[in-house]
Amino acid sequence: MPSMYKIGMRGPVRTPLIGRVPPWLATLRTESLYGSRASRFGRTWRVHQAPEDCCRLYWIRSGLGSLVHGSAHWALRPGTLHLIPAGRSMRSSVERTVCLHWAHVRLQVLGGIELTALLDPPCMIEIPEHSAYDALWGRYLDVLYRGDPAEVVLLDGLLREVISPLVAAALRQAGRAEPRFAAVIAYARAHLAEPLQLADLARLSGLERTHFARTFRAATGVSPMAWLRAQRVEAACADIAGGATLAEVARRWGYCDAFHLSKAVKAVTGRSPVRLLADWRCSGHGPGRR
Repeated sequence: MPSMYKIGMRGPVRTPLIGRVPPWLATLRTESLYGSRASRFGRTWRVHQAPEDCCRLYWIRSGLGSLVHGSAHWALRPGTLHLIPAGRSMRSSVERTVCLHWAHVRLQVLGGIELTALLDPPCMIEIPEHSAYDALWGRYLDVLYRGDPAEVVLLDGLLREVISPLVAAALRQAGRAEPRFAAVIAYARAHLAEPLQLADLARLSGLERTHFARTFRAATGVSPMAWLRAQRVEAACADIAGGATLAEVARRWGYCDAFHLSKAVKAVTGRSPVRLLADWRCSGHGPGRR
């Protein structure tokens, strides 16, 4: 995370970042599992198997083709960075042999929640400075190959640089959406425990329901109700991490009971609250045993 203060001619200056970056982003933990430099794939691209909780990163250096995942097609062309979220299957089509750097990584916040569950980064992004970004991948893979435990902080920093264009794009997208739907977002965040419906949010925006849903998705990348579910689960997970019981959290955030809370958390994060708690305790983020 960037520093909250910068040093100017007259001493420390408070930056405008404060209050504009999701606080849970500061809990981001990365783990690099596998990687390969300048791999070449033809028509028989064999996708390397990855654990279900791993994201796949592909930096395309040359060639032409496409990836299909998440019911969408993504062009494989030089200068593009691809992110395949954890647990998502994919298939490829190669027209001209593709040369790429790739890595399988874990990107988790709040001690175990997939980053892509709370932040909606693009699955493909164009990188304007090809040579500089290619060199960054080279440094990252050099450190990954060496496997030196003394370089674990360096490896973490390089991976953060590698994914920074994706995170930046997601934050910019969210920032553009905030002013347009500021009243809707502010109201929803203040009333997360209530059974809000799409019609309620559309009414606040002054738009017809279908038009509101379409424009909100275009601005944020997710549907209004998916955004609302993620916000509610984020709030619930923060309370669970703080030591509240599932029954208490369910009552606080408008779930029928602990069972429905567990289903909602697993639908968004891919893990049950019990699994999240175990992961948090192992990582030192969660509450101790009571």
